[in-house]
Amino acid sequence: MYKPTLRIPRRVHGGLKHGRIRPNFVNFIKKHQDTPFYIHLWPNDVHDPHEPDATDRARFSRFANNPYKQDFYAVLYRLDQQIGRLLDSLEALGLTKNSFGNTDGKIFI
Repeated sequence: MYKPTLRIPRRVHGGLKHGRIRPNFVNFIKKHQDTPFYIHLWPNDVHDPHEPDATDRARFSRFANNPYKQDFYAVLYRLDQQIGRLLDSLEALGLTKNSFGNTDGKIFI
């Protein structure tokens, strides 16, 4: 049975944008890497309202004629980057063999 649990508010302004939550996850994982732990990450970034930062929004300027699509792709890109960093942290600590993820919008680690 797991004991340590990381609780992050479901909605931080902009969800996971700007990498604001990722350090909390990485620090939690490092602290509890020798014991079973549970992280429930349910990102809201790809749900309205889309609030990308200007750099990510500019990356998808080819969709400027459709601001909704441009913003969606920008927040999806940032989410992908942050999940990648989280998974890289698990791999660096040798924890990927005992990790579980879910693809229906929730991520369990």
